[in-house]
Amino acid sequence: MAVRIQDGSGNNLTSTNNALDVNLKTSSVGTIGAVFITDGLHDMGSMSYWGNQPSVSPEPYALNVNAAAWVQNTVTITGTVTIQSNASVNLAQLNGVALGSPTDWGTAPATSVEVIGVNAEMFAGSTALTAQSGGQLNVALYTGTTAISNTTAGIPDVNIKNIGNAATKTTGTAGELLVGIVGSTGSTLDATLAAGTSPTNGLGIVAQYNTTVPAPTAAQTVGLQCAPNGSLLTQPFRRSQIKMATGSIASTTAATLLAAQGAGIFADLKSLVLTLSAETTAAYITVNISDGTNTYEFGFSSEAVGTAGSGAWPVPINWDVPIPATTANTAWTIALSAADATVRYVAQFINQTANF
Repeated sequence: MAVRIQDGSGNNLTSTNNALDVNLKTSSVGTIGAVFITDGLHDMGSMSYWGNQPSVSPEPYALNVNAAAWVQNTVTITGTVTIQSNASVNLAQLNGVALGSPTDWGTAPATSVEVIGVNAEMFAGSTALTAQSGGQLNVALYTGTTAISNTTAGIPDVNIKNIGNAATKTTGTAGELLVGIVGSTGSTLDATLAAGTSPTNGLGIVAQYNTTVPAPTAAQTVGLQCAPNGSLLTQPFRRSQIKMATGSIASTTAATLLAAQGAGIFADLKSLVLTLSAETTAAYITVNISDGTNTYEFGFSSEAVGTAGSGAWPVPINWDVPIPATTANTAWTIALSAADATVRYVAQFINQTANF
């Protein structure tokens, strides 16, 4: 870069050996009129005040300046503005609307701030992905280069060929997968239903001992139950269901054999033992037992007390299936057909619900 200096009359000052030639006069010193910065061929244009655009005519040559620029307040930008790749731009407003703060990738912006709307298009390689109505992405699934088909619209067909790099096994029925269960030690559990070689390991089925009777409701399930010694419970009744009635009757007036057992409870008669004693007259009598609706009669024929062979054998009865009570929460009664004897009884009842 060179510097050209003129005097007050517009004449260029000369230099010798890179030193400015100065002519000193006794009356006055020469006045320097102007200083020009030049590249040897072109002079730089005239300087202007801060904030004023340099003149465009005549052609000025502007000095290239490497500097940072700051824009304060509001500036209207028209035309095309090129922003360098390493420039930092902070947008506070867009179209008069304040924008929210930027967020990290993958973080949703706050719902109370405005964001820039983006109309984007997705590509798989160089192929644009298509969308269904409502902005839903239309996706085609492939295994390698083969598209996965679907027999039912929207549901892909899946063919499991290998599990753990081993080929799967199928049965003769289409669509059914044959599954072999393997124990934790890697032993197979497969076995035949007919007589055959036992599997290496069988599937263990456990039963649980409960001190509290399970009380499942409709459609619920419970595990197998076992006794305190580990034996599987197969009995049809629990001890808590069994009710006993003992006593004697010597009257034709009905007496309570077993009181009502509560709402929804049917006291079914399971077994009965009747013993005739204190017979005063040789006669035939009946013991009448009723569930409040039905009456069941049991007969005796005996000699009078004091007569050889007097009395009668006990009548023991055990029903495989209990005699069901007709009505829930109803007492059973007992009475004699004639008051000339005393009958002792032992009766066993099973409390059950309508379905059990």
